[in-house]
Amino acid sequence: MTVFVGLYNAIPYFDHLLSQIESQTAGAVRWLFVDNASSDDTWSRLTEWSTAADRDITIVRNGFNLGATGSIFVNLDLVTTEWVTFIHQDDIYLPNHLRILDETAAAAAEDVVGVFSDMARADHEGRAIGSFPPLIWMLPDLDPPTVFLALLRNHCIPWSALAVRTQVFRETEAPWHSTAFPDTEITMRLAGRGRFIHVERETMRYRDNMASESRSIDDRERKFGATVSLFRVFNSAEFASLARAISPTDRASFVTGLSNSITVRLGETDRAALVRAGALERLEQLWDNFESTGLAELAGIYGGLGATATSGLLDRMSAAAGGDPDRSTSIAPLPEGGMVTATDPASPARAIPSFLMTAYERIGHLVPYGIRRAAARIVIRLITRDNPLSAWRFEWR
Repeated sequence: MTVFVGLYNAIPYFDHLLSQIESQTAGAVRWLFVDNASSDDTWSRLTEWSTAADRDITIVRNGFNLGATGSIFVNLDLVTTEWVTFIHQDDIYLPNHLRILDETAAAAAEDVVGVFSDMARADHEGRAIGSFPPLIWMLPDLDPPTVFLALLRNHCIPWSALAVRTQVFRETEAPWHSTAFPDTEITMRLAGRGRFIHVERETMRYRDNMASESRSIDDRERKFGATVSLFRVFNSAEFASLARAISPTDRASFVTGLSNSITVRLGETDRAALVRAGALERLEQLWDNFESTGLAELAGIYGGLGATATSGLLDRMSAAAGGDPDRSTSIAPLPEGGMVTATDPASPARAIPSFLMTAYERIGHLVPYGIRRAAARIVIRLITRDNPLSAWRFEWR
């Protein structure tokens, strides 16, 4: 396994990062450090440390800042191992993190494309705090269609705790000019290539860092990036492979799950309607026709197909016609004192009381992992039992 460590102006975290690397209990892994054209002393410190370190280390300095995803793919030719994983300069990794991923990957069957552990959370100072229960805890299984629809709804496979097969990862490269959606786009496409293995242990903590790259985009870019990425996903070879593998008896349920997941991701907007229409049109092509599978009526409920579905949408979305791609047509106002459980803050998902989330954030990390996971599953299932648009509950079959 190769461990890719991306760095950019990493001096505030450098000593802590090196101490975590030194504490890892993994066996023979290779290390690839890439400095993304830092303007501080990151490169000189990295050069000094790597010269003295007794490890299999390669260091690279990009000529200019390529962004996190760009830095990975531009330097991926330097990864020669079967598996690759990623360490972020500001996150916190427990000593067993790499060993667990490495051992799980080494024992994985050929159809496994990724292995991941659970990700806890830390504040900006690195102190452990309660992390929101991830959607992955609620899934009934990790079959590729289930994982695909769950990722469409809410990014539930933590990039910081994921290892992937290098060749498959190389073949699912996504455009990296924006940080809006590349990790979700890549993992959705990976779901069309094979299975994931979830190691039910927290082996790292994501640090809430307001200076991180993902915080550099506003809500409009985030939604636009997701929309463009989803069109690429639904027109990819990976989605075609996944859709063709769904049995005819499960296809109506898959369409329902897909439509609901798009709503959770993008809200009830013209943008969501356009993405939904494109996805349904693609499924009609892949499944020959909806009439033969009994899906014609269901497709009509979700906006029809092809030209019928998109008629008027592009006009409404154009500025010349006064349209707004984020225009909401049927979303209830957010209740006072609550927070929605979906990626889109305008989603019609049921609100969860803010005091409950605040309490969980403060003391949740003190509860043992197994107990916390079991309790979260029970509470969330009760809270969301009547809400198919909750981002924290998902069943499609």
